Amino acid sequence: MLKNKRIAVTRPKDQQSELIQLLEKQGAIVLSRPIIKIEEMEHKRRIRKIIKLITKKNADIIAFTSSNGVISVLEFAKKINMFDQLKSELNQITIAAIGEKTADKLESEGIKVDLIPKSYTSIDLGKLMIEYGVINKRIFLLRANIATEDLPNLLMEAQATVISFTVYKVVPEKIENIRKIVDEILAGQIDIIIFTSAFAANTLFGYSDRKYYQNLLDYAMEKVKIVAIGPITQKALAGIGFNVEIVAKTYTIEGIVEELIYYYK
Repeated sequence: MLKNKRIAVTRPKDQQSELIQLLEKQGAIVLSRPIIKIEEMEHKRRIRKIIKLITKKNADIIAFTSSNGVISVLEFAKKINMFDQLKSELNQITIAAIGEKTADKLESEGIKVDLIPKSYTSIDLGKLMIEYGVINKRIFLLRANIATEDLPNLLMEAQATVISFTVYKVVPEKIENIRKIVDEILAGQIDIIIFTSAFAANTLFGYSDRKYYQNLLDYAMEKVKIVAIGPITQKALAGIGFNVEIVAKTYTIEGIVEELIYYYK
């Protein structure tokens, strides 16, 4: 169904392998074209502070909004010999995870997860937490530098005390990497582009050379199928000017592949 379709995967390089394998099983020609990357925090004092606050019982609920946040905090806790103490405390308080992959990462480290929304968005996570009960609760949100204020605002409106911590960074790839995919789009060498975040979509078009921008937009709208992992990414693409036809119903890489197969069958 996807045989010989040239599909560009734009998510961070170290998070592409599973999606690439799923697409290649369907006969696709997959192009690894990361346009964003994950970086550790330059100064780890912030993460050390978060760990100490948790171990001193300063939070009622802790929300992890990605598996990257889980990795960042737990791996640093191991480096400073506080993992066992942190794990013990996390297992005594309410833990919320934005989706199954994030929950799986926590559980693989022996940390139980109490709250997982059916739809993997920050708003749905917030709604589930509110249903659980957040009035006068102290909530820690462990997030990326690019996270929006939608989730903390929703929780604060529900009378929670919210403290957001940036535990990792999402940044654009090198400009030459971004220009490469732009040139391939304009040369007609890509049939499908997969976006797994709004930031990736904005990065591609925000970093395109101005003289190419309109040509890129027009060509991509006409010739290239755009795939979004979910409604937030779809909304970002719509803001740029795309009518996204293919949106995963389940906001995972498996959901993306399922939707592509359905679209092309």
